[in-house]
Amino acid sequence: MNLVSVSRKNPCLRHGLRFSASRYVSTQRSHGSRSNLKLATTETDFEKLSPEDQIKQIRATEIYGAKRGIDIWANPIDALDVAIPYATSPWSKSKFSSLGERLSQWLSNQLNKGKNFVCMANLLSEPGTLGSTSSIWAIAEDKQKIPVLTQPPYLNEATKLSGKPTMTYIWTFHREVSPTKIISMRAVTAHFGTTPPPSGSRLAINALVKFETEQSLEIYDQQGKALHTPEPNTRKKGRRIPAKKQQLTEYYIFEKRMYTDTPWQIKERIFPKAGMEPAL
Repeated sequence: MNLVSVSRKNPCLRHGLRFSASRYVSTQRSHGSRSNLKLATTETDFEKLSPEDQIKQIRATEIYGAKRGIDIWANPIDALDVAIPYATSPWSKSKFSSLGERLSQWLSNQLNKGKNFVCMANLLSEPGTLGSTSSIWAIAEDKQKIPVLTQPPYLNEATKLSGKPTMTYIWTFHREVSPTKIISMRAVTAHFGTTPPPSGSRLAINALVKFETEQSLEIYDQQGKALHTPEPNTRKKGRRIPAKKQQLTEYYIFEKRMYTDTPWQIKERIFPKAGMEPAL
């Protein structure tokens, strides 16, 4: 027998079942079916159920998915509480309104470190590989890779950027200014199926990754006129005019659900708070 522990406070479970349960209920109603179990179609309804009814709902949605070839655990989940740590020393560039706010940020940084440690301990206790082959997380001229390498909400942004613009954009990656860093990491149980996943584990992982790179972006209008700032002291390459190089610092949340056969995916891009200096 496979026992499942259900937590009322687990956002991954609530979010993952929300869509599947609502589809299950609408299908049952359209076919005139009735059940003694009142299925929840919102997060609030699900939280009100007893643990026994929560497990029954999981089983009901699993049966619904199996009959229609739908993996309910492949639904998108909410981003975990990964966070950018900020400098708190008096000589840093971070601006705090009070000593209490500075202390609160310091405590938040320490909590982030502790959660990172617990996350790594959980990952190391799980069988299987945690790494992947090195990849360049830039999608060039291949829109089919967008849904493979991204997750909502970043999927929506990437799809929009890949549309047919009225201007031509040529992006160039020149070099890595500093090594890529994982500055925050979380792992939670997100697969609550009544049977274990066929491969991997029940964990979902979010990693907040910092990239410091040198890039350039060429922009041309429909007549081929360059609209970007050219790189000083460089020659024209055919019709192209090299753009000025810029050093960028970017933060992306990557997600890996260990129970699905998918690569690490970009889930969200986040930005530092205004007036705050990232500690890492």
